Amino acid sequence: MTSHVVALLVANALMLLLGCGLLPFLRLARSRRELLTRAPLGYAVGLAATGILAAELAVIHVPLGRVLLPVLHEIGTRWESGEVSVAEEHFATALLRGRMLALGRNWGAGGGPLAVLACPPGEQHDLGLIAFGLVLREGGWRIALLGSDTPIETIAEAVAKLAPNAVVLAAVTREPFERVADQIRALTAATTVLIGGEGASEKLAERLGAQALPPDPVSASAGMPGAR
Repeated sequence: MTSHVVALLVANALMLLLGCGLLPFLRLARSRRELLTRAPLGYAVGLAATGILAAELAVIHVPLGRVLLPVLHEIGTRWESGEVSVAEEHFATALLRGRMLALGRNWGAGGGPLAVLACPPGEQHDLGLIAFGLVLREGGWRIALLGSDTPIETIAEAVAKLAPNAVVLAAVTREPFERVADQIRALTAATTVLIGGEGASEKLAERLGAQALPPDPVSASAGMPGAR
């Protein structure tokens, strides 16, 4: 616990030296909307990084729901509007991805149900999927992360070898799901398939023979088959 507090203080100090600055984590719930809409990207990423570190000191869904997911959305919005460059977007997402994966170390160990997490072919954004995996881990699940832009054949091989309790596919648009619709339907014959992200919908899930996950990762994890 002490080492985690020290790491959090060091992260704050580094961000201050970089000119980003950080507010205490406990103030984020009150002021995050204004911070994320007005602050420079580096400031917002710093807040998210602090929230991820704080996840090791608190309940995982608090920093994910109140800090990380809003920051991910803001990064995407600023990139689409041209407010931030590709280099800045890559730096921000790489930083957040690294911190989340560090929290997910050994998340495949244990004796709980197993979920295979993947983005379908053509989908490059896996940060939301990783965030969902962290919430699942807190619920007792084991995680096998295949990551972004995963060939559907690779997902099918993982299902055959690992016999997971569920496969979760995520995409920010519906096109990646549509391109492999027949293969997704085939997967549902072997295991439970759930789709999530902004590209998922109840109507699309029904056509694929899958289940649609709620946008909120905590609510989504509670609805997973085998959730305790």
